[in-house]
Amino acid sequence: MDEICNFYNVILDLCVISNNSFSINALWVKLNQKMKITQKRFLDLLKNSVKDGYLKYNQGKIHVPSKIELAIKAYEMGARDDLFKYLKWQDFELMCRKILEINDFECKSNFRFKTERKRGRYEIDIISYKMPYLLSIDCKKWWMRNKISPLKKAALDQIHRTKIFSERIIKKEIIPFKGLSNKIYIFPLLITSLKEDLKSFNIPIIPFFNLNSFLVNIDKIQFQDFYCFELYL
Repeated sequence: MDEICNFYNVILDLCVISNNSFSINALWVKLNQKMKITQKRFLDLLKNSVKDGYLKYNQGKIHVPSKIELAIKAYEMGARDDLFKYLKWQDFELMCRKILEINDFECKSNFRFKTERKRGRYEIDIISYKMPYLLSIDCKKWWMRNKISPLKKAALDQIHRTKIFSERIIKKEIIPFKGLSNKIYIFPLLITSLKEDLKSFNIPIIPFFNLNSFLVNIDKIQFQDFYCFELYL
């Protein structure tokens, strides 16, 4: 498993410096810097990845059609170390959305809405709906030592955005998804690239690697522990 994870991580690393296309020799050299691998095993990994559609190969050149799909595959295979180092913040948001969609949540990215209280617009990274839950999500791809202060600010900002968002839905000034149930629970949350669980500041703060488990067990959430906007439509 570590062998496959290292293989995908090296490919993602090469994507950053080579615009998603590089030579087979570059992959072979960089992979051997990370671990020892036989040429036969290397070719087997390459052939399987091409067969599965994660890579394309032509005349000694490798092309990665989608970094996101490859990163999701690496995640599913158990990659944890340095996975997000190779991705931009936009890629991180797309990965979060992908996990939500795998769990049958309908999603909209970069959702903007106007209010009377503020010039311009508010923006929520992802809004996601699966009856009866409507999630208001802020995605944070962060690598930092001092996490507490910025996380607290991000949590408070997300609570505020979600409160205004909920008010606009109640007034029917926003219809974020068609077919909303008569009763919905809207709650703000943060998804982070950090590995450890953190203090909630009254909203769920979820490491990406715990996101799938959170969604699978969403019916078991104790809503009284978090800000939750219960709406009757």
